[in-house]
Amino acid sequence: MRIGELRVSLYKERGEGVRERLEVDFLLEELLGIPREKFYAFPEIEVKKEKASLLFEGVRKIRRGYPLPYLIKKSNFYGLDFFLEEGVFIPRPETEILVDTALKIIGGKRVRVLEAGSGAGNISITLARFSPAQVLGVEISEQAVEVSLYNAKRWSVEGKATFIHKDMREIFSERVFKEDFDLIVSNPPYVARKEIPFLSPSVFWEPVQTWYGGEEGMDYYCLLVREGRKALKKGGYLVMEMGKGKAFKVRKLLRENGFTEIGIIKDYQGVDRVIWGRKEVR
Repeated sequence: MRIGELRVSLYKERGEGVRERLEVDFLLEELLGIPREKFYAFPEIEVKKEKASLLFEGVRKIRRGYPLPYLIKKSNFYGLDFFLEEGVFIPRPETEILVDTALKIIGGKRVRVLEAGSGAGNISITLARFSPAQVLGVEISEQAVEVSLYNAKRWSVEGKATFIHKDMREIFSERVFKEDFDLIVSNPPYVARKEIPFLSPSVFWEPVQTWYGGEEGMDYYCLLVREGRKALKKGGYLVMEMGKGKAFKVRKLLRENGFTEIGIIKDYQGVDRVIWGRKEVR
């Protein structure tokens, strides 16, 4: 089948919206290894029947809500491609704001950073690649740790970004680290029970433990602020991503636990997305 005809058929299969067409074009690029400029210019390029079948199967899966990053086995974050597989949390574009904030706090200094819940390793690896920081990622999923180690090697930061398989609740409750870190970063699970019916179908393909934050979506914020602070040096910073509507409660939690210099940054949609606070110096 010619690629021009294949595109038209895949568009019809996926849907005629702009986003849907972009997904199809991206899938064509990734699975065929042909730049879209080329298949736009040369619609007569022949595609083997087996490849066309794979593309139709992929489009049908996406239509059912299957995440595109799982299908193509990668996700772009902060300009870097990270290997990804089903069972590992998918990096989100808004989390780049968390990285921007952390990099400003690091400011070129050789600091020690802890990431609580490191997923595919995208935050830790990005911080290690773009700063002198030494970063430790703590992750409950052994599969995600293996993916992180692969990504760290891929981006040549395995000496600066390390990962351990451990539940962050155990790390903090057992006080494995005591005032060891200059900075703690986290994109914790923050979906509340009442928000679950409104989630995108694609979210349910990801492990529940990566996005469900308890009845009110506050379980991990309480852990990070009350217990995680003990792993921070005096004057150290805690930087966290937030879900929509969480800012008031998280800011209050930080204040009640002695954090100062609290700040909030909105995302591209105007949602309060990243919050930080500084542990008391004295």
